This record gives sequence, C-alpha cells and structure tokens, in this order.
Amino acid sequence: MRTLILSDLHANVHATEAVLADARRRGYDRAVCLGDLVGYGANPNEVIDRIRDLAGCAFVRGNHDKAACEISDGSSFNEAAQEALAWTRAALTPDNRAWLRGLPEGPVDAGGLLLSHGSPQDEEAYILGETDAQEAMSSWTGPLALFGHTHFAGLFMAAPGGRPRALLLAQGGTVALPPGKRCLLNPGSIGQPRDHEPRASYALHDGSTSTVEIVRVAYDVRGARAAIVSAGLPRVLERRLALGV
Repeated sequence: MRTLILSDLHANVHATEAVLADARRRGYDRAVCLGDLVGYGANPNEVIDRIRDLAGCAFVRGNHDKAACEISDGSSFNEAAQEALAWTRAALTPDNRAWLRGLPEGPVDAGGLLLSHGSPQDEEAYILGETDAQEAMSSWTGPLALFGHTHFAGLFMAAPGGRPRALLLAQGGTVALPPGKRCLLNPGSIGQPRDHEPRASYALHDGSTSTVEIVRVAYDVRGARAAIVSAGLPRVLERRLALGV
C-alpha cells in the first residue's frame, strides 16, 4: 500500500497541480491530507476543488482551514496571515466554505496511520524539536503518525522508551523505518515551504517496504507569486515563495 501524504497546500494551485502530477507518475494507492488547504495563497477554491477530487482521500483540518470557515477567529495569526484570512473568507465559495467546516479535527486514524495537523495532543501545537516529539509520542501507541503545520520536511524516530531523534529532509530522500521504532513524519509544505528549499514538498509511504520518501517538486513559483500580487495579498507572502522561508 502506497500512501500519498499532502500537507499545508495554502491555496497555492501551481504547487498543488505540480505535486499531484508528480504523484500520479510515481503511483499511489490512497491519499491523506493533513490540513491547511487555504490561507496565504491566491487560489483557495481551485486547491480545494482539486483535492476534493482525490477519491477516498482522508482529511484532517488545519488552523487556517478552521479560521477560513469561522470555526476560529484567527486572532493568533500575524498581520499578513490575518489579511490573507480576511481575503480568503471573502473568496471562498459557499460550498467550499461548508466543506472546510466539515473537515474533522485530528487526530484521525486512517488505516493504521495517525493523521494530525499539529501534534496528536493538540491540532494547533507545533512539533519543532525532539522534546515536542517526545511529548507527542506519549499520546499514541502506534508505529507511525503524520503531522504538518511547521512546513519543515523530515521525521522523528525513537526506539521503545528512547528519546526521538530528528532527521531533516529539506532536499528529499528515502528513509527506511526500522522494525520496532516509532516515527513522526512531516511531509513538508506544498504551498509555502519554509525549510530554505522553494520546491513543493510531499511524501509517499510504502507499507510493503516500510519506507518513507520525501519528494521535492519544482513548480511555477513565478506564477504563484504573480497570483498573490494580482489578488492584492500582502507582498511578503509572495516574496517568501522564492526563498522557501
């Protein structure tokens, strides 16, 4: 079973289409999405429409999804994110707003994979280091959990009773998941990478070989930036796409 793992698309349809095309070429059996389909970027409806078309995809909501459909108020967002939130709320179609509102809160068990946007303990908590990972691992007992939110591609692995160790994969790569070890995997961000690598990031988990591959995909960054400028969104949101920060 090959699982396509998507996260933090952030209304970047240029990156989303490039990732989906690359994933189709590589092949997968099912898909999961770890939230934040919207926010920051200029094409929230187009991104939602494309991901909704993935048959049988399992979802959890992200903090930007919650704010866009007014489950939360976004008061913790920085100034640029709040401007983007107001724009996104106005841009969403009623159908897509209702669909976002129906996304489940994590964690969600998707056939043996635990899905969360932030930590399994708190959907809006960041897992940034080994201490965060250790706390997160205390809240579930399975071998593999998936999370997003930080926009950093990589994973944490721990032997039973041991302290997690971090492995950052900003350039992509394949990692074997050793028997008996537990893993927290972040596929990185499709729509707004922040690990100093502008290419979109996603992951493939192969249950038959017990491996995870982080895949980096070049996309039309210039087109995504132009769409943000044309929409009148804060310029910082387009500049960071060129740098991957």
